[in-house]
Amino acid sequence: MQTSAQAYLLKAAGRCRPSVWLETLEPGYFRNCFNGKHLSREWRPGIREIRGLSYALSDAILWTGPGPLISQRAVELFERVAPGCAEFPFFAEIKGHPYFAINVLQGTNALDAHKSEVNRAASGEIVSIRSHVFKCGVALPPLFKLPDRLDCDLYCTPNVAASVVESRLKGFSFWDPAVEHMRDLFLGKDPNSVPGVGA
Repeated sequence: MQTSAQAYLLKAAGRCRPSVWLETLEPGYFRNCFNGKHLSREWRPGIREIRGLSYALSDAILWTGPGPLISQRAVELFERVAPGCAEFPFFAEIKGHPYFAINVLQGTNALDAHKSEVNRAASGEIVSIRSHVFKCGVALPPLFKLPDRLDCDLYCTPNVAASVVESRLKGFSFWDPAVEHMRDLFLGKDPNSVPGVGA
């Protein structure tokens, strides 16, 4: 697979698939749990609602958290192509199949914040990133997050995307982080930029 992207935003394609929504979230839930550290043994997914159960299952499904929920097949692939980058706690059984969250443990200071288009709080903290520019010469691990945004987006390198395509896993979407996607999302389009991702 030829690509000029250094990394992709790792997402689930959200149309015509089941999705999972957490009904009650305590303040700071994702910052406290999905923050680049191992989850505690007491961690539980919380009260959730599973929508769209009439749709066929796929290997990646949308949920409230950062990154998709993934199937056992996807877990096995990520453990092989991105060893040590994440843990995959059991989340829920959906239509008789287990699904797992992705808790990325690898934080990499790869964002060139001066060249990227970002929104900042009054404190200077980055609130959101409209388009990313990564630093030149920074070695990117297969799965990673940005260290000051560990409760937010997941990123993967092109070899991970290629492995997903080659393994025919379904439901993944790989977004080019250099592009602002708000318009596509508003129009109901999937911003996936990797050909061959299974529907």
